[in-house]
Amino acid sequence: MGQGKKMSLDIQWAIVRMSGRLSYDEISMYLDVSTRSVRRVMSYFRDYGIIPDAQDSSAQEERQKNRHLRGVDVEFLLNTIKKTPDVYLDELQTMIALECGKDVS
Repeated sequence: MGQGKKMSLDIQWAIVRMSGRLSYDEISMYLDVSTRSVRRVMSYFRDYGIIPDAQDSSAQEERQKNRHLRGVDVEFLLNTIKKTPDVYLDELQTMIALECGKDVS
């Protein structure tokens, strides 16, 4: 991706989802973005729980749609809690964001 070009929301969410399994260098290579961009998106996501450019109205609508959990998402949560009952809530929130693409609070 060229310098100074705005990164799409899809690419930013792909970075967040891939970060659970791949290194920043690998994500950078697969998505054709700079490692610095990957770090910036992930830093912002860790701090605020959303992607950097999610402030526009279409992104807010998308986030609102992604807030409701489906049965599969609830099952994922229950199984995760059964496996690791001492998991922190913020860790669960990150897991839901990475694995299910849901923005929960």
